[in-house]
Amino acid sequence: MSNKLPNCADPQVVNILKQAITDTPAFKLLGLSSIEVTDISERPSSTADKRICRGNMHLGEQIGSQVVYYSIDWQNKEKGEFWVQTIQGE
Repeated sequence: MSNKLPNCADPQVVNILKQAITDTPAFKLLGLSSIEVTDISERPSSTADKRICRGNMHLGEQIGSQVVYYSIDWQNKEKGEFWVQTIQGE
């Protein structure tokens, strides 16, 4: 168990982010089954208890790509539990 937040490109973080996006009604209306998130970087506004991240979300040939910002926050630091959410860009 670690008391450090995972980094922005951690596979578990990226999978949570992708699941959160693909579960939204708006995404389901697009008729897509999956997305890719690439070019992931941590933003300068990150702190020890909150990481601010940026990535390129690829939605397929027909739709293209879009920048996505997301944060990683502690849910329970003692248990090593964190949560990931999309946020408004900087």
